[in-house]
Amino acid sequence: MEEQAFLDQLHRSSPISMAYRHKISSLLQQSAVLERTNLLVPGQRAQKMYYLINGYAKACTYHADGRENIFRLYQAGQIITDTQSFFNEKPSTRGISTLGPCNFLVLTKSAYQELSPYPETAKLTARFLIKEQCLASYRADFLLLSQADKVAYFFKYYDAHYFYNKESASFLQMTASNYCRQKALYNSKK
Repeated sequence: MEEQAFLDQLHRSSPISMAYRHKISSLLQQSAVLERTNLLVPGQRAQKMYYLINGYAKACTYHADGRENIFRLYQAGQIITDTQSFFNEKPSTRGISTLGPCNFLVLTKSAYQELSPYPETAKLTARFLIKEQCLASYRADFLLLSQADKVAYFFKYYDAHYFYNKESASFLQMTASNYCRQKALYNSKK
């Protein structure tokens, strides 16, 4: 069922043939992981793409003192990888980990390469990269919002109560105390 939803999502992005559906289905692996599982660590080369069936994951960079800077939260239905590392075979500069138990469909780098003869692969890759670029641009605009607007957006599009305050604050580029204050104000208006 999850595989069918993933294939349908690909087809909505760019039409895929039945032959492509069968080939990618034969290459996908199901995976269930625990909370706080590292999917990618800085310095590693990304060797997998993950389609998140359920749960949440985060992508972050690290400050010199070891503090996390969460710049992406992934939800069900999203594809996860470090695109620069996966497609350009470069060491990753980011960490990607789960925030709770998650289920994935996984496509390895070697499986992705098996799909390269199919014209759909190039089209889907281009669409995926453009979508990632748009999300990065949107994120830059989002960070210009007021703290109150960031929190309102966060509660509208994420299950904000699922995340630790520290993680939410990092994602919203706020201090934890400011996030908690804005969260209380937001919740008081409900």
